[in-house]
Amino acid sequence: MVANAPIWILHATAGEGHRHAALALQAAFQHRGVEAHVSDALDFAPRWFRWWFQGGYETLVRRFPRLWGTLYHGSDEPGCFYRFQTMLDLACLRRLDGALTQHCPAWVLCTHSLPQPRLDRFLRHAATGTDCPRVAVIVTDLHPHRMWLRGQPDLYFVPNEECRQRLITRRPDAAEHVMVSGIPVDPLFAEGRSRAEAKAELGIAPELPYVVLMSGGIGGGPIARALTAVLGRGASPSKDLPFRMTVVCGRSASARETCLASIAGQSVAVEVEGFVPHERIRTMLQAADLLIGKPGGLTMSEALACGTPMVVYRPLLIPGQEEDNAAYLVAHGAACVVRDDGELRETVALLLRDRDTLERMQEVAHRLGRPRAALDIAEAVLAASHSSVAGV
Repeated sequence: MVANAPIWILHATAGEGHRHAALALQAAFQHRGVEAHVSDALDFAPRWFRWWFQGGYETLVRRFPRLWGTLYHGSDEPGCFYRFQTMLDLACLRRLDGALTQHCPAWVLCTHSLPQPRLDRFLRHAATGTDCPRVAVIVTDLHPHRMWLRGQPDLYFVPNEECRQRLITRRPDAAEHVMVSGIPVDPLFAEGRSRAEAKAELGIAPELPYVVLMSGGIGGGPIARALTAVLGRGASPSKDLPFRMTVVCGRSASARETCLASIAGQSVAVEVEGFVPHERIRTMLQAADLLIGKPGGLTMSEALACGTPMVVYRPLLIPGQEEDNAAYLVAHGAACVVRDDGELRETVALLLRDRDTLERMQEVAHRLGRPRAALDIAEAVLAASHSSVAGV
């Protein structure tokens, strides 16, 4: 059901990040006293397409990540992968036209590229005199993949200056409409709560190192193996350095069961969670001295908003967009990438013992973070609305 709101934010439930970006924008508009409605673009598609799009994505990243990487890179070129996906996106979201006609939002914001072809067709074929919405696209990864470049959006919001330059190179005609905002995270990240305050909320002493291990809402990848590596023998920090750890397994019940079994007899205080409400994830990231996992667009942005550096465990990393994200974090000194279990164990041990290095990484992460991204995007959209009215 679509509400009559001036701002309509469309996402697609393929993973959790795009939805959380949409909800962050909704909260930012509400903060400005403007009503915004959030919808899953897949709600306007046939059931089979939703199953294919959402279920296919989760199956690929869990079981065949290399194949996903091949499709990601293949569709970033103007070839058969790109044309096939665009054809499907256009054909399967026909019901979106009726919702746009009925509810007439002033703006449609996309935190996923899925609805862009249909929006573009709707706007090009709208009857003369029709009140058509303006469109803003919020790129939620550091590389402006070709899927984000479809249509003629009024505004693009991108994570950083490097992404802006890449997008302009690929779409010179969009140069005047691209704004650097950061990836939208919950506006509550902008409150600036200290690490010590967040630790206190979780019942953790401020001086005790706190580590979070997670692999996204899907819970794909060998997260139990990563946990065993960190807590194992040899250079494990658990041998002589006390610390707290929380493992988030997402929707994977089997991963949670395996992780629970692996902590039996361990001296380190480890909590193993399944799917965790986003409010608690926010507190955990604000409290964490270090995050182990994979750099999804939202996970990365939320960690940076908290000044929390990452250890990227390559076996968890999804080929494609997360490779670009990891390269950016490493280049700026806010993360390191480890290839295997032994390297993971040694790196975590080193960082927890070497407080100077860890604090330098935290400072870099804090500088890269954009906790006000959602608020800045809302302000820019509203300013564009006012300027267009004034120009009439």
